Amino acid sequence: MPKIKVLPHASLCPQGGEIEAEPGKSICDALLENHIDIEHAREDMHARALAEHRVEGQRLIDATRSAMQTDSRLLSPSELELIKERIAALEKLLPTTDHRAIKQAADALNRATEDFAGRRMDEGIKRALAGRKISSL
Repeated sequence: MPKIKVLPHASLCPQGGEIEAEPGKSICDALLENHIDIEHAREDMHARALAEHRVEGQRLIDATRSAMQTDSRLLSPSELELIKERIAALEKLLPTTDHRAIKQAADALNRATEDFAGRRMDEGIKRALAGRKISSL
């Protein structure tokens, strides 16, 4: 029979454990039959995803703004406008509780900055190699 490992949790299952689940039985049913409370599991998963996406979204906004401040000359006016729109959309969603929408907005900002990030990397490599001979590398 398949086994389910349950990690210790202060209020839900302090000792943790391992239970067997009959084929065809849902994990929820197997846990409940073994007196493991899963009442708040979905809310916990949602809260964790929300926190992770909010942090990642804010990190992406901060990094993008920093890159724009340093290397805005590498952006066309239309790229700059699109990136600003994507930042605004993500900022609007960060205070909400819709972790999926936050992730989608962060992904959209990532896609909007891909070419810019590539040009920044190319510039960094050029600066690092400026004045060097190939034989010295």
